[in-house]
Amino acid sequence: MSFVSFQYAVFLATVFGIYWLTPKKMRWIVLLVSGYVFYAFAGIWYVGLLLYVTVCAYFWSVKAKGKKWLDIPAVFFTVLPLIYFKYYNFILENIRGAIAAFHKVEGYDLMDIVVPLGISFYTFSALAYVADCRSDKIKPFENIFHLATGLSFFPCLISGPIERQQKLVAKILAGSDFTYDKGTWGLKTIAWGLFKKLVVADLFGLTVDSVYSRLDMFKGWPLLLAVFMYSIQIYCDFSGYSDIAIGSAALLGIDLDKNFDAPYLSLSIKEFWSRWHISLSSWLKDYVYIPLGGNRKGWFLRDVNLLITFLVSGLWHGADWTFVIWGLLHGAFLVTENHFDLISGKNMSKTRLARWIRVIIDFILITAAWVFFRASTFQDAAYIFKNIFSQGPVIPPEVGYRTSDVFVLLGIDSLWDGAKPIIAFVVLFIYDVVGQKRDLWKIVSRRPAVVRWIFYIFIAIVIVFMKPEFQDAQFIYFKF
Repeated sequence: MSFVSFQYAVFLATVFGIYWLTPKKMRWIVLLVSGYVFYAFAGIWYVGLLLYVTVCAYFWSVKAKGKKWLDIPAVFFTVLPLIYFKYYNFILENIRGAIAAFHKVEGYDLMDIVVPLGISFYTFSALAYVADCRSDKIKPFENIFHLATGLSFFPCLISGPIERQQKLVAKILAGSDFTYDKGTWGLKTIAWGLFKKLVVADLFGLTVDSVYSRLDMFKGWPLLLAVFMYSIQIYCDFSGYSDIAIGSAALLGIDLDKNFDAPYLSLSIKEFWSRWHISLSSWLKDYVYIPLGGNRKGWFLRDVNLLITFLVSGLWHGADWTFVIWGLLHGAFLVTENHFDLISGKNMSKTRLARWIRVIIDFILITAAWVFFRASTFQDAAYIFKNIFSQGPVIPPEVGYRTSDVFVLLGIDSLWDGAKPIIAFVVLFIYDVVGQKRDLWKIVSRRPAVVRWIFYIFIAIVIVFMKPEFQDAQFIYFKF
């Protein structure tokens, strides 16, 4: 059940009505049932996996607590479904490759495994809960159904934010009274998420998919355009999902943590990771970087710990060496920043011009790394870097198309098709820049009712008429 479907709108409205009509002490049951119904729409057998992770997290945090020698089994059995569904083929391929370097290996078939939606997200949430309980940072839930409610909370079940269960469940159990301000804020946040996803991300995705699906047909600026547009696409796609999730939770009186904060306006890669996918960045810091030793044992081990942490980040995103390279690149960026104050932006933020130069430099580095994230293979990424600034025809002569066909091949059939992504990007840019100092939704809320509703209707019309007609509206992070 996609967040951008009519089906989800009906589901959310139904849960909203039942939730607020239910006595406060019983509302968590509504969320528990709705979470499992929501996940069952993705695949009925997925429910069994969610139940397994929930029971496993409960057992290791309550029934097996106090036995330190069980810490490693607790982690292993909690992440076992994730290892199997996401990494089995990757591990098998690499083991075979290592053996083949010394001995001849007979042919074999990889298993046709479908990665269940959301498994990376709720597994990491469960693993954080298990780790915190076993280290006595928090007290485990005595009622397994309370834990089940948090892990299955439908707004953040499929693609986050990765919430800490103790904090989330406490909010759910405490309940709240419905307020008009929080309800309207939730709707506005959902609307902005829909704009980012359906308009910006999906418009940019048309060109990105056109180029990446047939790279050998392009050279020069079409490759550069697709690389730039993917940076914007993935930001708006994932932050759009997070906005819809946060807005949906707000309609139920529950506050979720912000997951994105205009990350491309960062003055350093370190700042970028404090603004991008904040819940994952926080998770990696607390459960990988700090346990490894963080920065407490000298600069060399600090750098090694950073590289390991971002290696884990790359593997979390996908079982492929392209994701590993992407993660290690970010680790290398951070290691470099730690050793050069100039590169880290500390000496480049004294003037507005210097700050914008720093923002642009960081955006270029981040965008270059995204090439490995988006490319299907290392060879595809190498092709892009080799040909992105090539001179001559933008379509190789051997392909058979004329240079004048390039815009059609990029999915731009008219002047309006070319103008829509530009308009969408300008709106996004203004929102992110101005939003750093002012709450734009509060400004709108202070206007007279007639003005507000004209603005809301205008936004709805923009989303309907600017979104691409035939683009697949699936979220990118559904793959992870």
